[in-house]
Amino acid sequence: MSIYRERRLLIPFRSALLPQIFTDTLVVGTGVAGLRCAIEAARHGDVVVLAKESVDLSNTSWAQGGIAAAIAREDSSESHVRDTLDAGGGLCDPVAVRVLAEEGPAEVSQLLAWGMRIDRAPDGTPALGLEGGHHRARIVHADGDATGHELARCLIERTRATRGICTAGITGAGGTLRPASIARYAGLVRASRSLSICCFCAARSRA
Repeated sequence: MSIYRERRLLIPFRSALLPQIFTDTLVVGTGVAGLRCAIEAARHGDVVVLAKESVDLSNTSWAQGGIAAAIAREDSSESHVRDTLDAGGGLCDPVAVRVLAEEGPAEVSQLLAWGMRIDRAPDGTPALGLEGGHHRARIVHADGDATGHELARCLIERTRATRGICTAGITGAGGTLRPASIARYAGLVRASRSLSICCFCAARSRA
């Protein structure tokens, strides 16, 4: 077993001899974080998104909880911050909480503009739920407990419609390249079940 301890990857390869796909931004994962990142990054250059199998398979699709955002007229981001910090019992990062509370309403508005369907009251306004440690109704749902599925659908459609984004499936094991593997580039090595290997590489930031 010592040979496996000496080698970082089970499949030996020389990155310089492998097929290489270069891009400005490489995103791994097609959940809400990965897809939203890809959409934003596409404003600045080409993007490759790697999915474990297919783009529509992610944990986001199984999420049953709603999205908390202070979008009601009588609500505020300050109230959202207080509720979150109180419920967190000292474990929350105050800076991260404030970013979430202050930017949440705009992000929900963006999702709606992109076509996300949400549950609505008879008058057409969002049907907001009161849950957990929230003192105001601010939880957005879609089809009851299928919020994650609808969120994923919305972001997948937006990703496919966004120029400059390419998606690829990873059907086997992958390993991370060391930063110095290919000059100024870092990325991933993908190995398919047929042992076909390819490098996906993105330029490292000079900032």
